This record gives sequence, structure tokens and C-alpha cells, in this order.
Amino acid sequence: MELKNDVEQKGFYKLSWLQRIGFGSGDMAQNLIYQTISIWLLFFYTNVFGLDPKAAALMFLVVRLVDVLWDPVVGALIDKNHPKWGKYRSWLIFGGIPLTGLAILCFWNGIEDHKLLYAYLTYVGMSMCYTLVNVPYGAINSSLTRDTDEITKLTATRMFMANLGGLIVKTVPLIVAGIFLSQNGTKFGGIVDFFKQTAASDNVLKSPDSANAWFITMLIFALAGFAFLIFCFTQSRERVVMDEKDAADVKVSDLFTEFVRNRPLRILAFFFITAFAMMSISNAADSYYMSYNLNANSGQTTLFMWLGTIPAFIFMPLVPAIKKLVGKNGMFYIFLLCAVVGMTLQYIFTSTELFVGNFWLLYVVQFIKSTGIIVATGYMWALVPEVVAYGEYTTGHRIAGIVNALTGIFFKAGMALGGVVPGLVIAAVGFYAPQDKNMSELVISEKLYIETISKSGVSGAISFSDAFEKMNVAASDTLSEKPLKDYAISFESQANIFANKAAEFFKMNKKDFNKDMKKAARRLKKDSKQMAEKAKDLVKYSKTLEANGNTYMAKDAPTLMKKPIQTNMAKQGILWLVTIIPAILLLLAIWIISKYELSDEKMDKINSEIEARAKA
Repeated sequence: MELKNDVEQKGFYKLSWLQRIGFGSGDMAQNLIYQTISIWLLFFYTNVFGLDPKAAALMFLVVRLVDVLWDPVVGALIDKNHPKWGKYRSWLIFGGIPLTGLAILCFWNGIEDHKLLYAYLTYVGMSMCYTLVNVPYGAINSSLTRDTDEITKLTATRMFMANLGGLIVKTVPLIVAGIFLSQNGTKFGGIVDFFKQTAASDNVLKSPDSANAWFITMLIFALAGFAFLIFCFTQSRERVVMDEKDAADVKVSDLFTEFVRNRPLRILAFFFITAFAMMSISNAADSYYMSYNLNANSGQTTLFMWLGTIPAFIFMPLVPAIKKLVGKNGMFYIFLLCAVVGMTLQYIFTSTELFVGNFWLLYVVQFIKSTGIIVATGYMWALVPEVVAYGEYTTGHRIAGIVNALTGIFFKAGMALGGVVPGLVIAAVGFYAPQDKNMSELVISEKLYIETISKSGVSGAISFSDAFEKMNVAASDTLSEKPLKDYAISFESQANIFANKAAEFFKMNKKDFNKDMKKAARRLKKDSKQMAEKAKDLVKYSKTLEANGNTYMAKDAPTLMKKPIQTNMAKQGILWLVTIIPAILLLLAIWIISKYELSDEKMDKINSEIEARAKA
């Protein structure tokens, strides 16, 4: 293989900070778009757009299957061609334009009919355009330099910028919702309204009323992302690339050939699928966790999500020093275990009565967990140029596009799990979206709950009891807030007694009652004294129910009606999605990365030998 000119034969280039930031801006751009998809799209589809969780989960799987077929095509296309503006960087523009438009359309709620078809078309199209940007962007990394220390600095900068994008993604939707939502509907507010509504709006993102807020949010992200892609394009100099003669022989089948013969690539690929599955599952469930497990307001949600990103700004600049101190694999072990510990503590603090409601403990745990995840999954991108170089060392061909397509397949496979698993789990545990009509029919809606329990008389008590019987779940299990739970236990008990006493008067059905009217009248007359005593009890119970209902409506309802309600089983399923399942995947990731054998010393030797061959 021949490199393109004498300058490129040096290989071990040093980059300026502007070049590092410029390259990192490309990942920031992609995070503004694709991390929004990863974190918010499932939540948007089920809570705002109105898709069934199972249908949304299946769609996420279908999109990833399309990616499996599309990624190899893109990888071969990129390695085989040399566009005028650059082998890899040109695609930031070619793919960036349609990516911007389709990302915006994914969050448009203007479709009344065929919503599922519309979601498929926009999401599949967006994902295919994302591949046209992401695969060549990943290949740019290995085209800038062979220097492993420089690649570590480049990756640290890239992850710093990527997490800055992630911080924006976790914050701006809440800010935009604060501007656009009010008690009476959607409207635009000024700067004063912005601060008032952002602080006062609880769970503002979960209803169809927030559709305009979502659309504007994605519009901002997509346009800003495209601007950053242009900046990345201007700062990327491709110096270490395949010669055009070698590129002419690249085929789609090279992807499978490279996967079989390149052992470090296989290890990295399986690490990618595990790591991205862990992150995607956790990210997709975070919004449910904050809304339904913690009943967090917008301010608490914002701070929690910030703490999921802030460690990047502290620890990513320290990665080169940490790697020198403990080694590449040692750094992975330390930070992956740190994340497992954080998830374990998060589960304990969320599910143990002693710690419930203590947000400060959860903030600390979120910081610990996120530190481990960010450093470990951020640095893994520095290994991609290594497996590219290893393939070049063993075969003589530098197929960076093919290798990045392979890693793309596996990280998207991980994201497929991240999209499918949460949807299936929340469907299996009985999650009720705000649009679910059965919620109001079965009195899981607090408004109907209040209306029912405030009714007096036998019919009110019976309807109350029957409603919960239809739900097949006790009121005390359905309603977790303590004042509401206390009322529920009291009302449920009283309603059952009330209904039983009422049943003593009406043991016969309508036909029997009409048929035996005289007989019933004689019996009622005979038992009039006993009936009078029971009637007093009924009045007493009726007044108690009415009084408690009025007290509840006046004292507790205004606050509690704002809070979303789910069954304990649904909450436990959501908690598993953000803690237990990701922790298991992290333990698997530790075992996988322990098999990776390309040390810095070995990579320096490999790169030096490649350069020596080029000069020979």
C-alpha cells in the first residue's frame, strides 16, 4: 500500500487544539440529533405521539435491522470513493443535509392518520442518513494521525464535546417545555414566563399538549447540529488514508472478512454492543424513572440529567493521565465497576423506604454511576483507530470505512436492544401512558378517583368498589403518595363494608324484585326496626365518605393531581431498566474488554512497522 505523499508517510502527526475541537464538534453535532433520539424518542412516541409501547418497541427493532443491511453498504461506499471535498469529511455535508430534515420530522405531531407508518418512514430515513454521517466521521479519527497519545487526546476532546451536546439534549427540552406550556394549553411566553414555567411545570413533557415544544426543540438541535458538522468539515485534514488503487478493490464482503480475521475488532465489536445496549436501555428509561418512580419536577429532572453528563467535563480531560497511571485495561475495569456500584446504590436508595424521596442521595449516586459510564464508554472510541491499524498491519489494507461500519453495526445493535427492551418491559409490567383511555375508565386517573370517592349514598360506594375490582388491583397498591394511599386504604375498606350492607337490602335481581314485591314489602315491614338501625349505619358511612372526599379534594388533590400514577409493578420494571439490567450488561462488558490485547506499546510497534513498509 502507498500513502498519498511524503508528508503523509510520517504518520505520527500532532494536532492543534483547534483541530481537536473541530473534530469533537462533529460528535457534538451527532449527539444533538441522535442522543435526542436515544433519550427522548420512545418517550415522545408513547406519551405524545400516541403509539402503543409494543408497536414502538417493534419499530426500534426493525430500524436496527435495516441498519445491519445498510451499514456495510455505506462502509464500502466510503472506502471505495474519493469525493472532491475529502474521502471522509465530504459525507458530513452529503449526509448532514437530509439527516437534519428527517430528524426534525421525527418529532412532528401533525399527522392524524397512519401515525405508525409515518413514524416508520421518518425514523428509518433518519437512521439511514445518520449512518451516512456517523461511519465516515468515525473514519476521520484514524485518518488524522497514527500517534496513540494524540489519539487519546483527540478522543478525550471528542468525548468532552459529545457530552456537552448530551448536556444540552438533557436540558433544552425542559426549558422549551417551560416556555410553551401553561395551565390552559400551549402558548409562547416571554423571558419572565420562561423562568416561572420552567420552575413550576411538573412532568410537562408527557402529554400531547407538549407536541409543539418537542418540535421546536428538535428544530433547534438539528439546525445547530448541522452547523457543527460544517465546522468539523472545515477543521479535518485527512492525512492517513488508503491509496486510490487499493480503494478500487474494496467490496461489501470485506466487512465480514475483516470481522473474521481481526480478533481485536471482534472483541471491540462485542464490547460496543454491550456498552451501547446498557446506555440505550438506561437512557430510554431515565425519563420514565424521573416521572413515575421519583415524581420529580422539571428542576429536579434537569439537575439529575446534568449530573449524568457533568463528570465528562471533569474526568475526560484527565483520561490521558489516568491511562498512563493504571493502563488501558485497568482504566476500563475501574470505571466500569464504578458504574456498577452506582447502579446498585441507585436501586437500593429508590426502593428502600428509608431513603425514598431523598434526592440528594440520588444525585450523588447519579454522579458516581455517570462517571464510570462516561469515561469507559468514551475512551472505547480510541480503540477504533487501533483495530483499523491492526487490520492494516496484518493485510496491508487500511479499510477505515469498513471497520467503522462494523463498529456501527454493533453499536446500533446495542441501541436496538436499548429501544426494544424498555418498550417491551414497560408494556409487560402494565405501564399506562397518559393517553390510555383505560386509565380513566378504571379510575387510575386521579380526577375520576376524586369524583367517585366524593359521591355519597349506596350507588357511590358500590361504583367505587366495583371500579377497583375491575382494575384487579387494590387502591393502596395503585396510589403511592402517602396522603393518597392513606385515603385509599380507608375508602376501600369503608366502600367494601358499605357495599356489603347495601347488598343485604337487595339480594334479589330486578325480575325477582318485581315479582316478589309484596313478599319483599312484608319482609321489610317485619324487619323495619333492624332496617332502621342499618340505615343509620349507611348514613354514617355515606357522610364519612363524603367528608373524607371533600377533605381530600380541598387539601391534597390540588398537589397530587399533578403527579403521574403507575402501579408498583410498573415502577419496579422501570427501576430495573435504569439499574439492574444495565449493571448486568456492564459486568459482561468487563469480561469482554479483559480479552483485548492491543497495549499502547504494541500499537506503537505496529504503527512504526506500517510506516517502515510504506518507506521501503
